[in-house]
Amino acid sequence: MAKRFHLASFLKGFRTALGFLTILPVPAAPDVNNKALAEALPWFPWAGCIVGAAAAAAAYLLSRVFSPLTASVMSAAVWALITGGLHLDGLADCCDGLLVSAPRERRLEIMKDPRLGGFGATGLFLFLLLKVAVLQTVIERSAWSVILLAAAAGRSAVYLALSQPSARPGGLGAQVRSGVSWAGILFGLIPLIGLVVWLDWPGLGAAAAGGLMCAGVLWLARNRIGGVTGDVHGMIIELVEVVVLLVYPLLLI
Repeated sequence: MAKRFHLASFLKGFRTALGFLTILPVPAAPDVNNKALAEALPWFPWAGCIVGAAAAAAAYLLSRVFSPLTASVMSAAVWALITGGLHLDGLADCCDGLLVSAPRERRLEIMKDPRLGGFGATGLFLFLLLKVAVLQTVIERSAWSVILLAAAAGRSAVYLALSQPSARPGGLGAQVRSGVSWAGILFGLIPLIGLVVWLDWPGLGAAAAGGLMCAGVLWLARNRIGGVTGDVHGMIIELVEVVVLLVYPLLLI
């Protein structure tokens, strides 16, 4: 993954990351293609921090007005809105494709189908219930900073997926992976490392649990479809986020 450093491309990657991962209006955001995504990858966790900060602010403000349950439902909606439901769509597609009993090629066809199937609908519903429940706990404990950790950890976990082959020949993963440098990845890990240091052992434990979840998803994807896809990345982000939100309050003394 060695790549010569270009400052202009590096900075342009921030706009691409924001434009791709959020619905925030980004002036002169570059077109999203393989090269642009490779430049944006180092900025994914930084963009995640912006998403997390917005979600944390929404959770805090809503909790001043509504009950923890109502605030958690509305916060989950705000979180999904900020990302345009991008990762939730990947989660639903993966539930449809990875959980069905079918050959590898058929699984990939199902994941590419824009229609929502039974596994996808059920998985999405149960996941959102879980996210609302863990957000309620976060709100009750006033653990606002873990929302930033969850958002940063989810997008940092995408770097682990770079170790896996693409499930489709010539897929996006292989083309993006070849354009990412180790220096870029280390830069991208700065927010996660900083938040873990800030949140001490509970933060480290929650981040480690998120890493285990990521490893589990990668194992499942490798065994079911032979590698990763963009949908798998979305599933990883969502599941890592919710695991971090779930585990962190449990580790608080």
